[in-house]
Amino acid sequence: MSNTLFRKGLVFGTVAALATSALVGTPAFAADEVVFAPTTGTSYRTLSDQTFSLSASLAPGQVAGNAVQIKYLIEATSGAVRYLASTAATPIVTAGAVAAGQLDTASAAQVVASGATAVSSNVLSFALKASDATTATTAVKVTAFVDSNNDSLLTAGEFNTVRTVTFVKYSEVVPTVAFSSTPSVGDTTLKATVALADINTQQLTAASYLAAFTATTVSAGTAFLAVADVQLASGAATSAALTSAGAVSRPLVAGDVVTAQAKYGTTLLGAAATSATVAARTITVPVTADVTAVTGDNAAGLFARTNSAFAVQLLVKDTATTPAAKAGEVVKVAVTTSFGATTAGKTLSVNGTVSNATVVLPTALSVTTDAAGKAIVNLIPAGFAAGDTITVAYTVQNVTVSQTFAMADAAFSITDSQDETASANRAIAKGGTVSFNLEVKDQFGVAIAGSARIKTTPTINAVAGTASYTAVVAGKATVSLVDTQTAATPGNDSLKIELETQNASTLNWAASAFAGFGKTAVQNTAATSTVDVAVSATAPGFASSPTPAGAATKFTGTVTPVEYTAVTGVAGDNGVSLLNVAAGLATSVAGQKVTISGTGLLFRVGTKNYADTVTLFSGSAGAFAVTVYGKTAGDATVTLVTGTTTKTAVITFAAGAPVLASLVAPAQAQVGQALDIVVNVTDKWGNPVASAAANAVGSLTVSSTGTGYFASSALVANAAGKATVKYIVGTADIGTAYLSATLELGATDFTTAKSVEFGLTDGDVVAGGKRVFVSAEFAKGRTVSVSINGKRVYSKVQTTDNAVELAFTQRRKGTYTVTVRISGGITFTEKVTVG
Repeated sequence: MSNTLFRKGLVFGTVAALATSALVGTPAFAADEVVFAPTTGTSYRTLSDQTFSLSASLAPGQVAGNAVQIKYLIEATSGAVRYLASTAATPIVTAGAVAAGQLDTASAAQVVASGATAVSSNVLSFALKASDATTATTAVKVTAFVDSNNDSLLTAGEFNTVRTVTFVKYSEVVPTVAFSSTPSVGDTTLKATVALADINTQQLTAASYLAAFTATTVSAGTAFLAVADVQLASGAATSAALTSAGAVSRPLVAGDVVTAQAKYGTTLLGAAATSATVAARTITVPVTADVTAVTGDNAAGLFARTNSAFAVQLLVKDTATTPAAKAGEVVKVAVTTSFGATTAGKTLSVNGTVSNATVVLPTALSVTTDAAGKAIVNLIPAGFAAGDTITVAYTVQNVTVSQTFAMADAAFSITDSQDETASANRAIAKGGTVSFNLEVKDQFGVAIAGSARIKTTPTINAVAGTASYTAVVAGKATVSLVDTQTAATPGNDSLKIELETQNASTLNWAASAFAGFGKTAVQNTAATSTVDVAVSATAPGFASSPTPAGAATKFTGTVTPVEYTAVTGVAGDNGVSLLNVAAGLATSVAGQKVTISGTGLLFRVGTKNYADTVTLFSGSAGAFAVTVYGKTAGDATVTLVTGTTTKTAVITFAAGAPVLASLVAPAQAQVGQALDIVVNVTDKWGNPVASAAANAVGSLTVSSTGTGYFASSALVANAAGKATVKYIVGTADIGTAYLSATLELGATDFTTAKSVEFGLTDGDVVAGGKRVFVSAEFAKGRTVSVSINGKRVYSKVQTTDNAVELAFTQRRKGTYTVTVRISGGITFTEKVTVG
């Protein structure tokens, strides 16, 4: 701010008195008497073709009536100025005829009367005449002053304030443009913020304040963004739809280049644009199957226990060849229900926040994946009815996947824990007994609570027997059927199973509906279930020795071992299908019990996995199937037992791909030798495996730093997984060698390292207390002998190059002569004193 503080003395006289009759009480030494500032905003810079308005008034303490004498001195460095002095800011027409009330400066410097009739404030609006974006940046100096003597001149002593307004050429504006968020694959909008450096944006026309977007394909460099200019609020974010010609939406793809640049009207501001290349996604695109309920007491599949807490998760993986869990990924979650908005009577807690009549369900809840790559949403419904659904939609890197979960009341099933085939059939020999280890659980795997019992009624060769009752304890009950037939040709039996529960108040028992025996269902469907028992005059057995599908007794195909924890129930996990339909049982009847076992093996029946052993029952034609997995290369024996018959099948598992390597080398060794270094190569389970030829995936190389060198850098491990290479060390190469072996695996190699200290054979003698200490190092394979006063007390071949210390206790004080001999020509004698 610049104020001229010189003051003119008062002229006393009639004319002066009449001319200044409104000037009373002027302080002699006041400062900042004229307030002169932009009508809006704070900056004194604007674009070269715009109107700029300044407001002038007298400071508090001044005589308000003197405001009518405010005038303006306009001084432009170049070009003429068109202006209007009034009581309000007014746009100035810069080209063509002068608008009503507007004037042009007649020279480079001109005094302008305010023309105001009010006494509170005056406004001067002005612009460069015929200015456009190609003109030079121009500064206009404007002085507001109180013309005390009405001579239209700024003279010494008159109150005044000076302002310089700069009209900036468009190309010289330095805007700051930034994308509000990084453009990503799948985006259909662009968002950016624009800030103009020291430009008074409050005096610009809002409709002309724009962001200009462009988008091009990186391969051809062709533009595909039609809607390019979007109005901005001052410094605010905006967005534009990404559309191609013909208004067809085209989401961003990896490699697209997008730019954003500030614009006013039809002219770009500055020369630089902010640009970004769209990066590829860092996750494997999720699918609906990746959204699951967290297994627990209240959730199973796409169902959750009515009005009970459960959790839903999205599994996010990276883009590796074998995708792995991706931690730290931010996921947005939206939750909806089948009945719409929550109410006071139907609420839903989502990760601790309860949605009700006043709190809406989240549409963009932020959840970060944990170390297992899971984005977990915890849900607690209240007031829901069975059949109501909750839909959880996850959005990650512009991909949205959702899953719907239905509320369900408990529906119980009765199964035999021995039976993994869910068969409602059994087969026994005449006079035999069949037992059922029953479990009563709901569809969520929770045992039935309260008082419950199993009612069983046998039928022996069409003759009904007496019902019996077995209590269900912790969800379990064991029942049996005993065949009592004596005829040479027996008929079949059956066992009717019923579930009964007790009323806690009346203590009465009543039948309770459940899913049929050996089945899993969401809704209760039956009150009884019957198990058919086929009775044979002969003991059950195998029709032939069971064999792997399509193979001889010994399976010799190549099967990559599958680690147990990796078996997921998906077909094609490299298991061996054992005992297909063609390898059935001698009786060819359903329900024949078979126990299958094998140490260190895993058996899959259906989608369930069992380590070492599994029990199942044959299907309708007496056939059954099981898939066998192993992780140890070599022959594996599978034992199958039915009745009193035992059969075996042998499966040969091959080693997997080479993924691990280890170095075998001593910690210390002597210089001047060619040391054998062994590299072992194995698959991920430790099975020895041959490495590939050089310069290929699975190939093996060695390298070293420090003393010595490998005789060869490229190795090939044999079928036993071993490769041996010489490490050469000269007689003067004392020091440490740092060895490494690298297994080429493609994207990520496996490297193992080891160090070896090389030194010369040496020894030393010292005394301590009543002991003589003799040490030797780097003496592997050499004989070390020790004599004290001419008597040999030690002689032994050393098995290591590590330093070895020997202690010899002396009974008497005194001086002893110690001689140390190390085969190969090293002999030294020292005298030591002990005691």
